Amino acid sequence: QLAPMARCAAGPAGWHDVETEQPALVHTLHSFACASADRCTGWAGYEAGASSSMSYLYTMEWQGGEWAFTRDARAIAR
Repeated sequence: QLAPMARCAAGPAGWHDVETEQPALVHTLHSFACASADRCTGWAGYEAGASSSMSYLYTMEWQGGEWAFTRDARAIAR
C-alpha cells in the first residue's frame, strides 16, 4: 500500500508505517530534472529494513499517453 512519507518513520529495525506499524519500503529520488515536458531523468533507489539498493539512473519519457521508464543498467561505481 502506497503511503505518504509523513507516515514513515525510521527505527532500530528500519523504516515502518507509523499508522499500521508494518515494515515500510521507502523509495528515494534525487537529482530529478526534466529536459522537456516529455523527457525527465533522475536517480532512484530504495531502503527496506536494514537493506538498501544502489541508486540507478532512470529516464522517463511520455509515450502514447503514459510515462515509460528505462533504467540505465551500467554500474556507476564499484
